[in-house]
Amino acid sequence: MTSLFDRTIGRFRRTFRRDAGADGALPDGLAPDLPDVAPIRDRIARSLAQTNPVTARAHAAELGEIYLKLDEVGKTRFLQLLADEYAVDDADVEDAITAYQAAATGEEKEATRLELRSALRPPATRLLTLFNGLDQGTKFVVDLRADLRRIPHRSSALIGLDRNIAHLLTGWFDIGFLELRPIDWNTSAAVLEKLIEYEAVHEIAGWTDLRNRMSEDRRTFAFFHPQMPDEPLIFVEGALVEGMADLLPILLDPDAPLTDPTTADTAIFYSISNCQAGLAGIPLGDFLIKRVVARLSQELPQVRRFATLSPISGFRSWLLAYPAKSESTDLDPLRPLLRDPDQFATPAALEPYKDDLLRWCARYLLHAKRPDGQVEERVEHFHLSNGARVERVNWMANPSPSGMERAFGMMVNYRYDLGHIDSNHERYLGSGEVAHASSVSDLL
Repeated sequence: MTSLFDRTIGRFRRTFRRDAGADGALPDGLAPDLPDVAPIRDRIARSLAQTNPVTARAHAAELGEIYLKLDEVGKTRFLQLLADEYAVDDADVEDAITAYQAAATGEEKEATRLELRSALRPPATRLLTLFNGLDQGTKFVVDLRADLRRIPHRSSALIGLDRNIAHLLTGWFDIGFLELRPIDWNTSAAVLEKLIEYEAVHEIAGWTDLRNRMSEDRRTFAFFHPQMPDEPLIFVEGALVEGMADLLPILLDPDAPLTDPTTADTAIFYSISNCQAGLAGIPLGDFLIKRVVARLSQELPQVRRFATLSPISGFRSWLLAYPAKSESTDLDPLRPLLRDPDQFATPAALEPYKDDLLRWCARYLLHAKRPDGQVEERVEHFHLSNGARVERVNWMANPSPSGMERAFGMMVNYRYDLGHIDSNHERYLGSGEVAHASSVSDLL
């Protein structure tokens, strides 16, 4: 005989695999916009009150099934309830601190320390942990956080809930749990479809374009989690080439000649895409390139250089805003461009300003810092944090409209030198030092 738990989990599994607006009536007259949260409060209370973990998960599965059938307004109300009424209770924390401070023996200290730890754990965390124990539950929690992060003008309580979920996910998605998998044309269609959907840097224009990116001189790798085996978490696309690539159109050109992988001496990573909005801020990419570099260096020992061809996403906006911060005469050669940048939207129009733009781009990459000491350019910060160095600034590497809008067509190579990754990482995070090749500082 099928148990209540099995029936509830089965419904949750089927509901989860459909869109949030799945067919099926909500129980007890609940409406998709959830005008009354009292029935949800009652269900949460029943789930958290259970001492039997099987029954508690069955109640959590019912809550998950309801949540997936709510519309955007209803989900916001559900999450606001979770944030407002199932956060840490300050009075409980103060009582636990008082008890800890009053403890006289080591045994009492340990007992009150455990009580304090329990008081600091919001009840919402227990409910989320129950969700995680369900089939497809890990993905459910990831998507729930994505919903939470999409809410405009979030309250402090919602921000706190977001941080608590992020803390949980950081543990659940520790690097030790992740599997690095190569992606090629023989990978399941379900996963390949998700690569097309999730590509965030250079759009994949359908299956023909994807197949080109799966050619014998290409390499794609992704992290997967055992509880989300068909959902890539983050993936990187690379090309095996001879010499340092400096032109994006060639890397993306389906008619470009193939490189023999056995003669390639360089692996160029040209796209890194996070796939799960609910994992924003969880350090997955910090490990991805290092793992891929280590793997490729074993599989293709003749490949000695590992680098990216990366956008410089913030340079144009930084440069256009710079005159308001400085009266430096160094900007004089660029004054016509700064006064009317839209008139310089083609490579030919920008050519007279090439040397000055390269110089200012090098200054931006090496010296533009935020108040916390991190570099202004977010993509650069990612690679420097991972131990790369700024290798080369490339003129007109991406003359597409987006490339011109970001950095007047320029792109940058970040190089991962296996012998210096750790020291570059430590110097940047320790003192803000930007590791770079002399070819970059020579532009200044």
